[in-house]
Amino acid sequence: MKELEELVGQKVIYSSAGGGMGPILLITVENDNSIWTWCYWEIWREDELLGTVNDDDTPNTGKMAVATHQLLGKEVQYVRMDEERNLEVLFEDGLQLYLYVYNENDPMEERWEYWIPRLNKAYVVMSNKEIKIEKYSES
Repeated sequence: MKELEELVGQKVIYSSAGGGMGPILLITVENDNSIWTWCYWEIWREDELLGTVNDDDTPNTGKMAVATHQLLGKEVQYVRMDEERNLEVLFEDGLQLYLYVYNENDPMEERWEYWIPRLNKAYVVMSNKEIKIEKYSES
């Protein structure tokens, strides 16, 4: 999906998971584009796993929240979606985000979304690898 390239060069202005959001991860960059996911995700710094969807989700201090907050202010340097619709996002300072679509234990069809408000589009990646294009907002 070529629209993912709009993330490159943008700094993260919002990054959160845990607390009331539970394992849901939301990242927004300077141009207001966002990644929203409830599939399995991991955040790494080079070879160190900082946090995953399965970690402690205590607000602000849990491993999930601490890991996602590491992305704040970091510039996106590279984005790649593979044929399985898994997503890899590389940030400055060796930070990496991985979203994995396949999970046999999770019945949800929607795996992650990419929102582009200025185009009023939401790209919804499904468990069957289909990408649905919806309106970002009905207003």
